[in-house]
Amino acid sequence: MQHFTKIEKRDNADVGFIGDIIKPLNNEGCIGKNGIDKSFSLDKLINMAYEVNANIIIKSGTNAKWYLKKFPVDEIENEISKQSWRDVTRTTMWIIEWKKKNDLKDRNKDEYLTNDPDCPEWLITAEKFLNNITII
Repeated sequence: MQHFTKIEKRDNADVGFIGDIIKPLNNEGCIGKNGIDKSFSLDKLINMAYEVNANIIIKSGTNAKWYLKKFPVDEIENEISKQSWRDVTRTTMWIIEWKKKNDLKDRNKDEYLTNDPDCPEWLITAEKFLNNITII
């Protein structure tokens, strides 16, 4: 939760439609074709969204599953208006503005996680351990 500067909740709104859903890391909690387990908390979804750089969280569908999406902030209003043809009366959307982009997956192998102040301690320890292993 310490990773975002702003979160905005919008009832009866959605963005995108086909091909805009982002899967969580390791497909954690995935149910069905694109959804995420409806029993997960919003806090858990915020953390999952940060891991994959998604800035939109949606709770929608016949089984009220969660979905992660990413859209440029300046295009969100336009994307919401494009969805006027759909019934989004049971859809809730959260728009998140992150403090900084999660670039852990974008680094090359020579960059170290220890330079990132937001990196969890266990990951720093694992990186140090892996860097000290010699492969024969």
